[in-house]
Order: sequence, then C-alpha cells, then structure tokens
Amino acid sequence: VDGQQPVAGECALATSPGGFGAGIDLNRNYGGFWGGPGASDLFADPTYRGAGPFSEPETQAVRELVSSRHVTTLITNHTFSNLVLRPNGVAPTTIGPDGFPVGDAPDEPALKALGAQMTAQNGYANIHGWELYDTTGTTEDWSYNATGGFGYTFEIGPDEFHPPYPEVIDEYLGAGAYAGKGNREAYLVALENAVDVATHSVVQGKAPAGATLRLRKTFSTPTWESTIGDELDTSMVVGSKGRYSWHINPSTRPVVKSRQVRVTSSEPLASQTYTGTTLPLQRTDNEFVVETTGADLLEVKLDWATPDDLDLYVFRKNADGSLTQVASSTSFILAKEQALVQAPEAGTYVLRVENFASVAPTWTLTASLFDQTDQEVPGLIEAWTLSCEKNGKVLEQVPLIVDRGQQAKVDLKACISKW
Repeated sequence: VDGQQPVAGECALATSPGGFGAGIDLNRNYGGFWGGPGASDLFADPTYRGAGPFSEPETQAVRELVSSRHVTTLITNHTFSNLVLRPNGVAPTTIGPDGFPVGDAPDEPALKALGAQMTAQNGYANIHGWELYDTTGTTEDWSYNATGGFGYTFEIGPDEFHPPYPEVIDEYLGAGAYAGKGNREAYLVALENAVDVATHSVVQGKAPAGATLRLRKTFSTPTWESTIGDELDTSMVVGSKGRYSWHINPSTRPVVKSRQVRVTSSEPLASQTYTGTTLPLQRTDNEFVVETTGADLLEVKLDWATPDDLDLYVFRKNADGSLTQVASSTSFILAKEQALVQAPEAGTYVLRVENFASVAPTWTLTASLFDQTDQEVPGLIEAWTLSCEKNGKVLEQVPLIVDRGQQAKVDLKACISKW
C-alpha cells in the first residue's frame, strides 16, 4: 500500500485486501459523525468503524481525557503524506445529518491560519481533511465539534507507514530547507495557540479560597444517522487569594453554531465523460481543461458496474508538465469514487483511474463544473453551567455564555456568602 515490500510472510495472516490486518480503524470510531462517508461497516475494510461510536477502549480513553480538561488545541499524529489536515472531514457540499450541507467549520479562517503557521515549519500541505479523502468518526470530528478546541491531523512523512528511524528524526527536527524547524517547531506553534486567549475563552472573578469550581455541559453529539449522549465536566480549585482565572473552551459547540453553506446548482456549467478499461495494478490518465476561473466546484465521479475496487486521483498540470495532486477518492470495494476541487483554477487537470484490486471493468468517468450559492443555516447559543462547591455540595450555580476570544467576569457572591 505504501510502496514498500513486506518481508516474507508478513501479510500471510491478513484478512483484508491490500495487506491490512482485520480490525477497527480507531480514527473512524469516535462519536462525532460516526458512521458517515469514508468509514465502512465491513469488518474486512481498513476503514472499518467498529460496532458503535466509542466502542473501543482507546477512543474511550481519549474521550475521557478531553472531556475532563479544556483542550484548546489538539494534534493527532498519523503517517503519511506530508499533510496537516483540519476539519471538516467531508466536503462542504455533503448533506449532513441535519439535512443541510455541512459547509466549512465555523472557525475555518482561524483553523486555516494556524495550519499555515504550522506548515511553514515542516513544509507540509495545509488542507481540509476531505481534500485527502472523506472521513467521519475521526478524533477531530468529535473533539472539535464537542469542545470547540482546535483539532488537526498530522500525516507525517512523504511515504511509508513505518519509515526508518532516521527519517522519523528528520521529520521531527527538520531537514534540508526546514532544518531546525520540522514538526517539533510546528508543535510549539500549536502550543502557543493553545495558550492564546484570542483562540479560546476565559472566565475570571471572585470565589471562596479552596472552593471547587466546576464547568459542566451535557448534550447530544450527532453521529451520521443518530445521536449519542455526551458530557464535558471540568473542575479547578480556587487559590488562597479568593480569585480565579480559568482558561476554557467556548460555551457554544461548533457543530450547533450558525454556518454559511454553499448549495451546488443542479445543472453543470460544463461536463465531459470518459470511458475506458484499466488493467489490474495499472492506471489510466484523462485530461480535462478548465477554461475560466468562474466555476465554484469541479466534481469528478468514477463509476463501474462490477463489485471491484478502482481509485481516483485528480492532479493539476503545472507549466513544466509536472503534476500536483488536488483531490483523491480511494474508497473500499463496492463504493464508487467522487473527488471535489473547490474554486478550480483555469488550466489542465489530469483525472487518474487506478486499478487497485479489480479485474478490468469498464468504467465511466465524469468531470463537471458547477456554480454554487451561499446560504446560512441557523444555529444555537449554548451555555456552560458554572457551579461553586464545598466538599461536594453545590453552593451556587450559574449559566455561563462565553464565545471564542471573550473574557467573562463572574463573581460567585452567593457561594462566598454561604461559605
């Protein structure tokens, strides 16, 4: 799969195509949007999502860790592709669980800006998760949408799931043009963001010395077809001076905030269809020309009649003839492929059909350009419940509404008077 030759017998016991051992893809097992595009219900599929959201002890442990702390910036490390991925995991035009296009993350400008700061240190591409391929049930699908803390996936290294140790060190410390930078410096940039009050919230005020302050919220986290119960519960102890300052995540979850979505026109501005047959382990390239930059979306669909596995890659051809990948779709057997390019630049695109694990079915490839219009999906405003406790007894409880970048002042006078 990663271009490396396995040692003799390494894959003998693998029970899924491509040399993967059977099991659960933990990065499809988190509760946020669990069971949606890019996650399979087939046990043999490498993206098998598990029997249910948070069915695995590993994802349960991360959930408990994040739910009991204000994790304002989170990075989950993977291999490979030299990418820093940010929410969302499915394309903005994908119809979500609420019946509307998912759109971009509400914090897209800030998420993109931090991604750019991090990729300036390691040379990786700064893109949405869906621009690699669709995913749901990932760490950030849950952590970002449940807590508001920024979340990213690092796809480390140019190739190989388990590269040689010296290459791991080069990625961490930086090499070549990025010597002295690398992922270590990118992580430090993320750390600076984690403590930046402009990217989270702060509540401060007076409370009895030694009191336990608790922020709590219960809510329903949307899976792709239902919801699960969820809870955030964090606490701190007030210092000896009777004042507190607490750095926290915003009270309103991103998943329920109002959002701008783009609705795709029903008819394409232009479309071209190709047909062909690709032999096993071979590929076929087709060129599609975008004449102007007026289109909002390039959609490429790959279809075939048999239960086989073809993959789709979309490249932009550069002036020197080299290719830059701009989209891909590599679903498992039985699933057809679709790749999207937002605001495609004028020029020539190469649409590559790759026969991953098939005989040689006849395929149909369709490239279409579409207009899109903006529409607002209304949202909600949520509150934390802030309580002041003594020996487990609640002496005061107040709602707290605070947005990203805001600081709220809450003097817990009733708790002080009862102390």
